[in-house]
Amino acid sequence: MLHTIQNSTVVGPELSGASALPGFWHCDVATDTITWTEGVYEMFGYPRDARLDRREVVELYSDESRHKLERLRSHAIRTAQAFSLDAAIRCVNGVDRWLRITGVPLVKDGRVVSLQGTKQDVTAERAAWEAMRQIALRDAVTGLANRWAFQQSFLDLPTGSATLAEIEALVLFDMNRFKQINDGWGHQAGDACLAAFSRRLAERFADAVLVARIGGDEFAVLLSRSAALGSAAHRLSQALPHLFAPLGWNGRILPVQAAVGIAMALEDIPCDPAQLYALADADLYRAKARFRTRAEDHRIAG
Repeated sequence: MLHTIQNSTVVGPELSGASALPGFWHCDVATDTITWTEGVYEMFGYPRDARLDRREVVELYSDESRHKLERLRSHAIRTAQAFSLDAAIRCVNGVDRWLRITGVPLVKDGRVVSLQGTKQDVTAERAAWEAMRQIALRDAVTGLANRWAFQQSFLDLPTGSATLAEIEALVLFDMNRFKQINDGWGHQAGDACLAAFSRRLAERFADAVLVARIGGDEFAVLLSRSAALGSAAHRLSQALPHLFAPLGWNGRILPVQAAVGIAMALEDIPCDPAQLYALADADLYRAKARFRTRAEDHRIAG
């Protein structure tokens, strides 16, 4: 059943399972008269007797979705081209949903006179995809973000992006003697060290932009700018004793150590992710070389 109103919308009952099916909409360009099937009303969660202006309806969209919708709508009216988008809305009852919207212009005498299409509740689909994405971005052993997440959230960002402006430093860790732990006590011991070190990183750098495991025994921490917590170098030095505390495991004491490399992002220069990573990696390489030298000196002295 179709309901038509002039410059306002009559809406229907509370959301039901049928709302997962597409509903249909039509909008007269000249008058903003909206025609919806009942399924669309249900998606927005209004009572049947409610009436509101189209401008109020679009205010239910998130800022990003509303701007995108209005941009696509205007483009469709100008060019007579169809459009589609997934849009986030907050229903009148406060429930957040995602709608998949399609729109097709109807042309008369060479101009677009109306738009029509479908709206479909895809909240469950979006939630499922987000859950899968989170699984794909998480390291199974440590629960931290993985290399792909580090790539997407940092390395692939364009120089000068807003996210990069929040970063004060990149810290890289490469665990020392990890192979010896695996060889001497088994991979379960190695996994225990990884899990403990990861947990400590997450605890000590809870305010970090990202904490990630980027390799077998390699970790990255993107420290955010925080005047209240002090400089990145100070926070790192304060955290090291906790990070490197020995781990008790199955009646044994396992060493937890790592070489550390750090690179600072300058406030007055746009951050280049590749350059910052190269600087931190070079510092890490020097730290690993110092560790190897100390280990060799110890063997000679022994």
